[in-house]
Amino acid sequence: MSEGKCAVSKKPIIFVSYDTEELELADFIKGVLLRWTSNQCEIFVAKRDIQPGDNPLKEMMERALKNAEAIIPICSVRSKTSPWLWWESASVWVRDKKVYPLFVNISANDFGPPLTLITQGKLYFDADEFGETLNSVCRLLKISKPELELTGDEKSKYQTLSEEYSNTRSKAHIVVHYKKLKIASELHKCSLIFEVENNTSKKYEDLSVEIEFPKEFIEKEQLSLPSWQKLYSRSGVPADDRRYVKYVFGGSQDSATPEYSNALFPGNRLRVLGEQGALCKLHYEMDEGRWENRFKYEVRWKVFINGEKPLKGQVLLDSLQCF
Repeated sequence: MSEGKCAVSKKPIIFVSYDTEELELADFIKGVLLRWTSNQCEIFVAKRDIQPGDNPLKEMMERALKNAEAIIPICSVRSKTSPWLWWESASVWVRDKKVYPLFVNISANDFGPPLTLITQGKLYFDADEFGETLNSVCRLLKISKPELELTGDEKSKYQTLSEEYSNTRSKAHIVVHYKKLKIASELHKCSLIFEVENNTSKKYEDLSVEIEFPKEFIEKEQLSLPSWQKLYSRSGVPADDRRYVKYVFGGSQDSATPEYSNALFPGNRLRVLGEQGALCKLHYEMDEGRWENRFKYEVRWKVFINGEKPLKGQVLLDSLQCF
């Protein structure tokens, strides 16, 4: 392409605005949208999508930005101070096109106006809100399919990105793992490990955890676990998915165990599930009959700190087995 020409794409253009340190987040959006739309649109991620020899400003501004049907600004602590994100978003909005903000490691209130006054944003690392945003883009382009969901590989990548970029890193370090208890040819038995470490410089005022685990793999006697001094309660099956059992850990500091109280301090770790020193144990099994089903499930969690919006995450059950 010569310097004076900027051929407009025949496909609708979705512009992704981001800070250069967060290219992985933009690339993930691009990959998912291209798959969901069967490459029927162009997802423009500068400067990676500018060909060698092209004029970057003309390619980005005159071709991509001026013709974009929508923009997805990745709003973070880093991009908040970048004039490019604000300018690019305004360039699309002023043409009465759609703006779909996704917030990373920062709330909409902290990111602030004017962007938050003109459009409703969602959380990048809330799986439902992330999916809702990209589905909205597909509807805008009149590209719809009955099932628009992340694949297993995409879910794994999404979880990795969440651990690297989300609030989980700044407020709490969360460990999800397993310990082998019994390894036999016909049955493998494991213990789920779930730990929350205070990554801040202040004591938590409050800490509670919700964990959802696929019911069919839980050891039978573990389905009715006893209370743990008011810090543990089994809340039963979530109304939205009866394949899972949800466990809730929390309570007032007045009734807390020493393990819970000590875990609230900076640098300390609360072992919610595990063996030695844990609040409780959750044993699960894997045998030949249930082996193939491991790909259908995740272990999901929410961590509530100081009554704020929860940190959410999930990990594929396939990564928590030892075959």
